[in-house]
Amino acid sequence: DRPLSARVYQVRHDAKGGRVLFLKLLSGRLRVKEELAGDKIDEIRLYHGDKYQSVEEAEAGALCAVTGVSGLRPGQTIGPAQDGVEDGASAVRPVLQARALWADAPDPQVLAAFRQLEDEDPTLRVAWDADLRQLTCHVMGPIQLEVLRQRMQDRYRLAVDFGPCRIAYQETLAAPTVGIGHYEPLRHYAEVHLLLEPGPRGSGITFASACPLDSLTESYQNLIHTHVMEKEHRGALTGAPLTDVRITLLAGRAHLKHTEGGDFRQAVYRAIRQGL
Repeated sequence: DRPLSARVYQVRHDAKGGRVLFLKLLSGRLRVKEELAGDKIDEIRLYHGDKYQSVEEAEAGALCAVTGVSGLRPGQTIGPAQDGVEDGASAVRPVLQARALWADAPDPQVLAAFRQLEDEDPTLRVAWDADLRQLTCHVMGPIQLEVLRQRMQDRYRLAVDFGPCRIAYQETLAAPTVGIGHYEPLRHYAEVHLLLEPGPRGSGITFASACPLDSLTESYQNLIHTHVMEKEHRGALTGAPLTDVRITLLAGRAHLKHTEGGDFRQAVYRAIRQGL
């Protein structure tokens, strides 16, 4: 009778490419056609090996799979967390990076295959550079590359090799700094002032606001928060991903007539880059 609470422990794709989300139900009930993370559940499955049985409902304690849900990834918790259950992805973070190499297959086909594998294992952190036609992924070591190579061949019929593993360096700050981003082409306007400070080791990128609401509306502040967190920012030393930085919104300005959502995206990116 308690509210629904569940933990996503795996994502797979069936033979037709459909996304199958595996859940452990911690409390409550789950029914077909109910909404989960903004999507409607098409089917609830109880698996026995490779075979499954479709059911209309699953209760607390069940290990089940659902289809039709796209917005959840392994490690996430739905609803109120239970004692001893933490939200978030696996604490395992691969520290090696390898470049994928292929010759015959079209780039979009290879990228789509890697994106599907990343959906099942978010620690891969696939990165695609369209200008250089370069795809990289994070791995634990050469054995995982052998598994990926075989999986690409067996599942997607793609001959993919990998370059040597290298350390996936990250960058952070040594001292606080302020970055200001201003964006004002014709009929557009946004300005953002951000305080960038070193954060605790392992904290990643965190965001807070010290900007009064009478200076910048809550909707614009939420938009700035989204733009800070939506991409992997690169450091100024080697271009490695930025991490362990606390970003605080100090001030911002918008125009009543000319400001659009994308304007703040440009202002945020410029403020972070200028601060670095």
